[in-house]
Amino acid sequence: MFFRANNNILLYNAAIVNDKYGKITPHLYRFDSGTISNVLLDSNASSSNYYTSSDEYVYFTNTVIKNDKTYFNFKQINLTTGNIKIFGEEQEGSPAYTLIGAVNGKLYAADTNSSATYVCNESDPGNFTLFWERVISYIYAGNKDLFFKSRDPHDNTPKDKANYYYYHTDYNGNIISKHKLNGGMKWGSILDGRNLYYIPSVEEDITLPDGSIQRMHPRAIYKLDTVTGDETIAFNFTGDYAALSIGFSFNDLIVYNNKIFTSELTGKVFSQDAAGNAQSETLSLKNGLVIIDMITADITYITADYVKNAVGDTELSLKHDSIHMKNH
Repeated sequence: MFFRANNNILLYNAAIVNDKYGKITPHLYRFDSGTISNVLLDSNASSSNYYTSSDEYVYFTNTVIKNDKTYFNFKQINLTTGNIKIFGEEQEGSPAYTLIGAVNGKLYAADTNSSATYVCNESDPGNFTLFWERVISYIYAGNKDLFFKSRDPHDNTPKDKANYYYYHTDYNGNIISKHKLNGGMKWGSILDGRNLYYIPSVEEDITLPDGSIQRMHPRAIYKLDTVTGDETIAFNFTGDYAALSIGFSFNDLIVYNNKIFTSELTGKVFSQDAAGNAQSETLSLKNGLVIIDMITADITYITADYVKNAVGDTELSLKHDSIHMKNH
């Protein structure tokens, strides 16, 4: 139902019968690849994908039922000991904050009413202070600095018309650099602490090889050097592969070492028939790992499933497919 990967630890939850409640509930587990151990952290965890985690803790919304009314606050679970701490004032109907990130001992939360971002120490969860006057997202962190997407704190333009920027700040919110994101940013990755790879959030009309027009996100993945401000195109979906689209969902993809890692790549792939007419076939790579090499334009697709073998037994089947984007 959900997973997060931090260093050697994989967090995930699965729907399993809860012995205490006598019903199916999400069970949160920690798998440690170093010790090859699997530990149950919570047998009544959140069923949503709105988790955030650090190297030490995992956080999600906690639900409290009182007098047939639902109240919300938050839950912190220690990844080593499994100790649970409930924090935050109980609020009816919806949580007071949206937890948006936990890095280097700090927990960040957005207040939907004020559209501001608050921060607290992980050792004292819930004791929030103001960090930024606008909601931040796509948070990446170094030992002494942060990167995030946000509106200008001093710009009161309505949200749907506002410009978005990618900020580099220290942990007190002092700006080191600021770069405008032309067309906004639907998704971004800055794992090397300098270069932001992003796809704009705006959509545009794309003319495909068969002459049809399809409205979709820009075909380019941009690379922004946050030190120099230089922007280039890191990868383009063009030619016969102009209609391919990376799936956008929660926890969707990263860029590392000139490769895009994602869970979904779908769309039409075009070619020409003997008469020179454009034809297409559907490509649907889902429910696995899709790796796009931005240098060679090769696609690697890895997936797994349980299947029946020749004698009727169930066994794990792994698939590894390679596709080269010809005429790209």
